[in-house]
Amino acid sequence: MTPGGIDLDMKLLMTSPPFRRFLLRLARLGGLWLPGGAGGDGQMHQREGARALALEMIRIAAAGLPPGATTETVLATILREATPEEMTSDRPDDA
Repeated sequence: MTPGGIDLDMKLLMTSPPFRRFLLRLARLGGLWLPGGAGGDGQMHQREGARALALEMIRIAAAGLPPGATTETVLATILREATPEEMTSDRPDDA
């Protein structure tokens, strides 16, 4: 698939509330709302990998927003989809 094709796919997906809610869940599961390097339980590398993957997917989703959109723009967009129940816990293991 060409980069332009990915952009068109992302434009379509970003208009979908279920996809934006999926990205919100991805951000939660990736631990984006948790401090980096938190905890010394030996799982720091796993959490950082999950965070990096979530951030990369959100960065790719930015291609579906107007030119100049950033990761922060995508995060703001997906947070508008959040319900109070979805925001009661930041812990990825609570999802």
